[in-house]
Amino acid sequence: MLDSYGRNITYLRLSVTELCNMRCRYCMPEDGICKKQHEEMLTQEEMILAVKAAVSLGISKLRITGGEPLVKPNILSIWRDLPDHKRCSASFSGSAPERCGRTTPEHQP
Repeated sequence: MLDSYGRNITYLRLSVTELCNMRCRYCMPEDGICKKQHEEMLTQEEMILAVKAAVSLGISKLRITGGEPLVKPNILSIWRDLPDHKRCSASFSGSAPERCGRTTPEHQP
């Protein structure tokens, strides 16, 4: 798959949440973002299908994002259902470590 400049596209970012829970200036405009209806959001099955299609087109690196992906109730199920490919990672804000049954050093008793 090539971009409009003829460069090979091998990297995909998949945002699994609609709105960032951090509200920082990096991704949140001053006016905010209009919340979408639940029916307008991709289902888990649609996310997996989109990633599979991207992998078939040459995507070899996937990053799961979304503000804090761990606030997505089914994030672990989505992660397990992802197709095998070369590299998969996630960007976390660190605001919900308990969702994975882990804690960061500052959250430990």
